Amino acid sequence: MNRYQKERMLFVAFLALLSLTLNQFGYSYFWIIIPIVLFTMYVAYNAFHLEEQFFLKSIIQGKKGKKGIAITFDDGPNAKITPQILAVLEKHNIKAAFFCVGKNAEESPKMLKSIYDAGHTIGSHSYSHSKWIDFSNKKKWRIEIDKSQDIIESIIGKRPRFFRPPYGVTTPDLAKAITGANLLSIGWNIRSLDTMNNNVLDIVERSTRNLQNGCIVLFHDNLEWSGRVLEEFLVRANKMGLEIVPISDLIDERAYEN
Repeated sequence: MNRYQKERMLFVAFLALLSLTLNQFGYSYFWIIIPIVLFTMYVAYNAFHLEEQFFLKSIIQGKKGKKGIAITFDDGPNAKITPQILAVLEKHNIKAAFFCVGKNAEESPKMLKSIYDAGHTIGSHSYSHSKWIDFSNKKKWRIEIDKSQDIIESIIGKRPRFFRPPYGVTTPDLAKAITGANLLSIGWNIRSLDTMNNNVLDIVERSTRNLQNGCIVLFHDNLEWSGRVLEEFLVRANKMGLEIVPISDLIDERAYEN
């Protein structure tokens, strides 16, 4: 039972008790609306913060005692930007994780294969990454997940175990779909916000401010400035004495089913 299920049960019990109290003392049932609104806002907040582990458990950092940090990229592969990222990673002999959108992999299968052949980890990031994907029910989520998984497996010959929720948003239906697909939800504890700012130094400063062993860093490989951000970030991390390791090593989990 996850946090949402436990706290929803407690909330329902609270509403029942409140209703009895209101009825006993003759107060208006209007007062029930206030806690309902507050609880709804509380649930919405948690939906947008996967680190709260509200609907499902997400891995947001390395196993306790593990040295190193992991770099991850979302929303690719991108025919123009991903090769730049791969070149920088090869230059520094670094292995990263790429959480790929199924339709992008479908359009650029050679690029996905290049990522895998270079020794990087491939994870799933849904098939469509639609703006409205978070309103999907369990059935639609499974279609999104399974379609992306099938495409990736057909290209690299392996089926990912790692899934990153689009936009970092979690819902009860997504939680059920991920559990049913036997996937691990992978989050982060360092968010670069590189999609909201194109100033390279600002992005790197934000990404390294609290950087330490065990961190999982989120970048994107579909932005014009992604390559420059990565180059500067790697230089800064090296000066801080931090080793960059494959995410599977940091969290001590297999990246693929087979």
